[in-house]
Amino acid sequence: MAQREIKFRAWDGKQMLTMDTERYSYPVFVCKDGYTWLNWDSLIKMQYTGLKDRNGVEIYEHDIVHGYDGLRFEVQWVEYEASWNIGGHDAQNMDVIGNIHENPELLEP
Repeated sequence: MAQREIKFRAWDGKQMLTMDTERYSYPVFVCKDGYTWLNWDSLIKMQYTGLKDRNGVEIYEHDIVHGYDGLRFEVQWVEYEASWNIGGHDAQNMDVIGNIHENPELLEP
């Protein structure tokens, strides 16, 4: 059985950062222009769920997904169920349309 890939991204209050695990032997978040961010405490970290939407886009914690029924959901970890909540839908039938940090308006009624 293959292990689930453990990946993170982070929000610094202005932009989304990706985790660079190829160039460093320790976790480092990098922004689009290549700047390295080392202050973990000030970042909002989001874990990769191990799931992909119907277009092959990786689904992360705090992403906003759009279901086949037209409803939108924030992807959240449910501690007492030890599972990811994606609105009760199958990930292969959903689309990632944004995240709560860059696109909070997507969840407004």
